Amino acid sequence: DKKNIIATANNLEMVYGDILPTFTCTYDGIAPGETDADFTTKIAYACTATSQSNVGAYTITPSGAVSSNYNFVFKPGTLTIQKRPLKVTTQNVERVYGNSNPVFTVNYDGFVNGNTFSVISVKPTATTPATAISPAGEYVITCSGGTATNYAITYGTAALTVTKAPMSVKANDFSRVYGTANPVFTLSYSGFKNTDTKSAFTK
Repeated sequence: DKKNIIATANNLEMVYGDILPTFTCTYDGIAPGETDADFTTKIAYACTATSQSNVGAYTITPSGAVSSNYNFVFKPGTLTIQKRPLKVTTQNVERVYGNSNPVFTVNYDGFVNGNTFSVISVKPTATTPATAISPAGEYVITCSGGTATNYAITYGTAALTVTKAPMSVKANDFSRVYGTANPVFTLSYSGFKNTDTKSAFTK
């Protein structure tokens, strides 16, 4: 008599956008030394997933095997589609001390299947601790807050460089009478930002 054999589709994983893996089975009851190469007709597999299917679990259904020595009982397996890595970064930018921060541009690296930023359900934002009154120097720009159905978002950083504001210093004009001492000379300043005064000078 034919021997009963249980053919169970193996559970597999793939990343969203990748080509589907090759489906296989584990056989319970197959005779020693035999493989599915000994079947008259090999197992066929059905699965609704494609490389464009969303993240989730999909049933792998085996069927159709024929053998002169076995009766088949088929059991399904699961194909799990995982999120694809997506890198979110912004660009290094500069501004002058006292000015407002520029609008930071968010860049994406890792889209597949013709996807664009439109598939991001919650758009990430780029922020920095620097404000208009922050001293000249370098400040980190960080990205955060994005979510997407099919992508696992990771974030990179960039730098905001605050450069010194231009300052014009002019000696004021004076006059004096011949033979008298010079007056106390004073200066005029043009270019102060925020509420700064000459007290902001370190020297």
